[in-house]
Amino acid sequence: SPARTLYELLAGLTLDADGPASPWSWGEVRDVAPVTLDALVRARVAAGPDAVAVVTDTVDGGVGGVELTYRELDARVNALAQLLIGHGVRVGDRVAVALPRSTDLVIALAGVIRAGAAYVPIDPEYPTERVRHIIEDATPRVIITDHHTADVLGRARSEHPTRVLRIDN
Repeated sequence: SPARTLYELLAGLTLDADGPASPWSWGEVRDVAPVTLDALVRARVAAGPDAVAVVTDTVDGGVGGVELTYRELDARVNALAQLLIGHGVRVGDRVAVALPRSTDLVIALAGVIRAGAAYVPIDPEYPTERVRHIIEDATPRVIITDHHTADVLGRARSEHPTRVLRIDN
């Protein structure tokens, strides 16, 4: 009913002390290992460093793809994480990532996580005003981008002195 409050609507999604569990809580309970995404990546690197980790079909819209082994991925992720830390990124900081789908995007996301920060994804196709709002709201310590996306970010961050790190530089 349109007259119901948000509280009333949400009440149907939570456990009721006097009744059965909500349909949202049904299903098999699974144990989840207490491991981080970065620990899983590192374990995979150790298990098969020469296996293919990342594949892209094309480079910069052209022909020819890129394959990275887990060893290569790990080396690039480590280098980026150290660079971010060198630029003042600390555990719990936010780092905006404005990159198209590519090996660089995978490296950037994993590098931010390895540095202990949280990534804020920004689609390079977003309108400038939306990018500006995301940057204002997230207040990232650093923005990771490439030369193609740097112009869009330049217009969007005109009022915010956030450091820009071009991953292809």
